[in-house]
Amino acid sequence: LVENGFDVALFLKHLHSCVLIKLMSVGILPVHASCVSYNGESILLAGFGGTGKTRLILQLINSGCHFVSDDWTLMHDGHSSAYKDGFLMCDYDMKEFPEFARLNLIDRFRLAVNGLRKFRVLYKGLEYLGLPLQGRCYGVDQAFDMSASSVNIGKVFLVQRSDVPQPQIIRVELEKVVAQITEVCSRENALFRYQYGLFRLAFYGNDSRWFEDIMASYSRNIQLSLAELSVYVLNLPLQIKISEFDVKDLLH
Repeated sequence: LVENGFDVALFLKHLHSCVLIKLMSVGILPVHASCVSYNGESILLAGFGGTGKTRLILQLINSGCHFVSDDWTLMHDGHSSAYKDGFLMCDYDMKEFPEFARLNLIDRFRLAVNGLRKFRVLYKGLEYLGLPLQGRCYGVDQAFDMSASSVNIGKVFLVQRSDVPQPQIIRVELEKVVAQITEVCSRENALFRYQYGLFRLAFYGNDSRWFEDIMASYSRNIQLSLAELSVYVLNLPLQIKISEFDVKDLLH
């Protein structure tokens, strides 16, 4: 039982932050990345939200890969594993990869309603009625025929959107990828700073370098974990349709 007005969504965000802090404290590294396995090794696709990581792994799965994780991936002792057992598809993922969404006729109608977003007043009314289908969380077994639990890390791609005509894969220095992964971890979890600040204040007193310390440790551990791997930047065009992207260069 919970009291009236209890914000479950906000509570879960706070809980998510606490879990990430605890994982870091025991040497398990949460990375804002999607992940698939191919030939016994994992391909890690790190980056900010909205860059197309979910659609990339769906295209990779269509090319023979196995699902490992989406949204957040855990790294530990050279292995990658899932942070959670659910898989979230947003409306734009469903439109481009309907075969994974498994929509019925009513779902397809609700998805089409999202096309009315430009009519703001009308769309607000439809939202109030719960008509738009903006996303859905699936169980991994429900969404995929094959998945992997823990796999040796093989390649790491930092996914970015750029004003380029064609997708570009560029091998880069490890330091650049580590810096970006650290920045993404910080910015993609808005409550991380707040929760860890309370933790440090409660147990260690007022330390103005709490955030710098935890992220410096995180950055060092990421660098050690990826030191022997090939790391790349994947620049995707702003308007690319990922379902038409030939992902074979990510596999070899």
